[in-house]
Amino acid sequence: MLTPQQHPSRLLSDYVLQLLSPVEVQEVERHLAACDECRAVVRHERQVAREVRGALLRATQPAPGRLRQLRPTPRPPRRPFLSAATLRPVAALAVLMLLFLGALQLDGPSGNGALAHPSQTSLAVTATVTPTATQAAEWQNQEMATAAAGPSVLRRLPAPLSTPLAAASIERAGS
Repeated sequence: MLTPQQHPSRLLSDYVLQLLSPVEVQEVERHLAACDECRAVVRHERQVAREVRGALLRATQPAPGRLRQLRPTPRPPRRPFLSAATLRPVAALAVLMLLFLGALQLDGPSGNGALAHPSQTSLAVTATVTPTATQAAEWQNQEMATAAAGPSVLRRLPAPLSTPLAAASIERAGS
């Protein structure tokens, strides 16, 4: 316990900063009630504490607008690669290319914009007669008969078999 003659100078700054236990706070307050000199020290300590807090606030608080400068700027959201905005110009370019290539196809050799004439296509039809065993036997018999008749008899070849291709070429030739 403190007497009025003992000054608690080491406790006064802790008292101002509210760091004392409840028992020590009561002792210091009893002493301050009787001692003018210690009250003046506590007033001075409180003034210093206010000035220190104010200086800390000013030092740690950025100037107006400075905080905005220190913050990173937010990135705009990324658009997907194949979005409608990306595909529209590509589709328009594809249509223009098709129109351009189509216009090139319209230009014939004369360059007058008429349709190009396709090249002439010729159709050649050939028919090969491959005799069956029965036909081969008949032809052999005919050859033997002509050989028996003698050299003066004209040798007659059998007529070719009619095939669908041969018939079509005969019809075209006739028309």
